[in-house]
Amino acid sequence: FLKPNINVIIRIGFLDRTRQDPGAVLFAATFDHIIKHEEFDPTTLNNDIALIRLPEDVEYNNIIQPICLGSEQDIPFGSFAHASGWGLLKAGDLEIPNLLHEVQLKVVEDASCKNPQLFICTLTPGKDTCQGDSGGPLMIQKGDKWFQIGIVSHGPLNCGESNNPGYYTRIPTYKPWISSIIRLYQRK
Repeated sequence: FLKPNINVIIRIGFLDRTRQDPGAVLFAATFDHIIKHEEFDPTTLNNDIALIRLPEDVEYNNIIQPICLGSEQDIPFGSFAHASGWGLLKAGDLEIPNLLHEVQLKVVEDASCKNPQLFICTLTPGKDTCQGDSGGPLMIQKGDKWFQIGIVSHGPLNCGESNNPGYYTRIPTYKPWISSIIRLYQRK
């Protein structure tokens, strides 16, 4: 997690991190804007979740829309979910891509996942999120709505290694915590 006095750039509505399309929004946030889970464990990565309080409200438009928070019933065990990010395209790459990338990943049963009450696991040989994707979404689409079911947390050092799953913080587990933080920091 971040140290005090470090600024973070938040891009909303960007597909290319080098170019701001009309309707996209760019914010600078400081450590004070980041609310990490009070029981985060950097050794096990349990409770690997944080929220960012934006310095001002975001107006929705044709490229910026909210995402629904998924429930347990939304987790598509044995089927596919989507992850996206600007992380490395493969382990060992030296450059991060400018374009946002998306990958479809197979969600595996809880029995294949350590700590399934806290994590969702995916395992798709040759495909995975990678270094730099952490914090990004694991999503499913139902009709015309998108639901976030996970947050990219960690995985094998060699992204896409066929025998080791990728781990995603399990959104349904943290919905009460998310709601309590939103209530606590809600603008009046």
